[in-house]
Formats: sequence, structure tokens, C-alpha cells
Amino acid sequence: MIKILISILNWLLGLLGGLPKSPVGAGETIRVEDVPFRESPTSMILDDALFERSRTQWYFGDWNELANLQRDAIQNHSQRAKLALLAAAGRLQMGADFEAREYITLAKEWGCTNTLISQVLISGVHNSLGRAAAIAGEQTSAIKHFQRAIAVGSPESEARLLAQARVNHQYRQLDLPAPPTGTLPTAISPDSTFITQSVP
Repeated sequence: MIKILISILNWLLGLLGGLPKSPVGAGETIRVEDVPFRESPTSMILDDALFERSRTQWYFGDWNELANLQRDAIQNHSQRAKLALLAAAGRLQMGADFEAREYITLAKEWGCTNTLISQVLISGVHNSLGRAAAIAGEQTSAIKHFQRAIAVGSPESEARLLAQARVNHQYRQLDLPAPPTGTLPTAISPDSTFITQSVP
């Protein structure tokens, strides 16, 4: 009976980490360096650079870069829920709706609230409306939508400065001359419906 238990124990130990399969107490010593290290798949990593870079890309509206965020690069990140949401925002702006839905689902599974998801989606709608207005030559309307995109998506941020960066970047993406810097109003009146959390 003991031999069977020892065999089962050795088999389990072999599965869990490659420990020697010889019977316990057979005179062999186990050194720490002989046991293979296995990183837990659920361990969270903190890569401030990835999150900060992605957040900055969102502020500017660098949708192509956000759309390149992949699940395997963010799934073990401590900010994975927000990164998934930013990846979804980028994909929506690039027209990859099906993939965007997958990342929205991930963001929700990983802890994003419905409110935060709504804010980012509404922000994306304002960004799209801003781009449409810019193409149509309606500069005032475009600027207001870009401002709202920032104010709704990140209400706690310095919206005026970030809105100017968003306006310039979006106009550049559209190959249009950016409006003069002084055209942004000093105060932004955001839609207060979802102003409760700051995204990124």
C-alpha cells in the first residue's frame, strides 16, 4: 500500500514541477535550483510604460496603435481591463467592429464597469462625428465633438489641452490642415450623462 502511495505521490510531483520520481527518503537531496520555475499564468505584471503609452495614444486618438494591442500582451497586466477597453476603442475607430466587441467583452470580464465602457464608447462616437464634421469643413462642430470626446472619456483630465492635441492629431490623420490653436474655447461643456469615472 505504501509503495502505491509513493508511486502516486511521485507521479503527481512529476506533473507539478518535474521533481525526482525516486521514492521519498531514498537518500537524494533536492536543491532549489533543480526545481523548474513556473510563472503562474494568473500573476499580474505592472508595466506602467505600456499603460501610460496606451493612455496617451487614446488622448491623441492614435487609433492604429491602440488597435495593435493584443490580448497576449495585456492579459497578465495589472491594468488589463482598461487596456482591453482602449484596444476596443482603437479597433472601433479603425472599423474592426467584430474584434472590438471581443475586447469589450474582455474589458468587462476583467473588471471594467458598464459606466466606464459607456463613457469610452460615447467618446468614440463623438470622435467619429468630429472626423465627419472635419471632412465636411465644419470646423466649429468638429472641434466641439473632439472636445466632448475627451471630456466624456476622461472627465478628470485637463480637457482643454488634451482636446487641442486630439484636434491636431485627428486633422493630421485626415490630411487636413489643423485649425489655429486659438480656435478652442477656454471652457468645455461636456455632456454630463456619463461623467463619473476617468478612463484612462
